[in-house]
Amino acid sequence: MNIFGFEIRLPRLTKSERRQKERVRTFEELYVDYQNAADPASSGSGEARDVSETGVRFVSSIKYPIGTLLNLCLRFTPGSTNTLDLVLRARVMRRYRLFRQKNYRLGCSFENLTDEVLGSLRQFVKWAKDREKKY
Repeated sequence: MNIFGFEIRLPRLTKSERRQKERVRTFEELYVDYQNAADPASSGSGEARDVSETGVRFVSSIKYPIGTLLNLCLRFTPGSTNTLDLVLRARVMRRYRLFRQKNYRLGCSFENLTDEVLGSLRQFVKWAKDREKKY
């Protein structure tokens, strides 16, 4: 891939690392509170960029290594008509630094989802898809 004249080489993903479900944009309404499961002091908050039933991509100020297990809380911004506040675990699968910024985009895969959490994620993804069609 060539961006601004620079050759960018991304590592090939194995089948288990590839996205399993379609992702949808979050329109800057979904925030992620994150915390390293092994080191609770390593935590922060960031905007989600997209989400699916199996994972989320969000902006982080912390450079977590690939494979890091995170505790996440997905939440809507105040004033949203739909409410979502899910606590779950996810593993960092992808990480790259944003151009000319100190932040990173993390692609994470959810782990050990309960039926209740999976149902809420499906409902949110459906809502986001419907909204995306309107714009």
